[in-house]
Amino acid sequence: MDRVCIDYHLNPSLAVGYKNRSQKVRVMSESWVADNLFCPYCGNLCIKALKRNRPVADFQCESCKRILELKSKKGNLGKKFVDGAYATMIERITGSNNPDLLIMRYSGDYRKKKTSFVPCSKEWLDRAQHPAQ
Repeated sequence: MDRVCIDYHLNPSLAVGYKNRSQKVRVMSESWVADNLFCPYCGNLCIKALKRNRPVADFQCESCKRILELKSKKGNLGKKFVDGAYATMIERITGSNNPDLLIMRYSGDYRKKKTSFVPCSKEWLDRAQHPAQ
């Protein structure tokens, strides 16, 4: 049986040339997810990065086709996440093809601390709002 090794450090060399901290973290965290994370829905070992600057969509599972949006935050998670295009995000998460959310927490030395998955698909939201009788 092959052993899977995960590096829990984000790679700062990927951020060379970027000046803005949020851009640096985006590049490093998206690379980490593409290299280390499997689909939280179907368990497929390969989720692919989508084209950059696609609104509210960072990854897609090649097997079940689920769309995933990644948000990264230094330190403890708060009650909200900053998003650059609020109206676009609201439109996507309330629409019929809304993404699921991956939340990554990292430390000051760019060590990945925790990754959480928040199911946001239309089917999941419908089931949560209208549980089976």
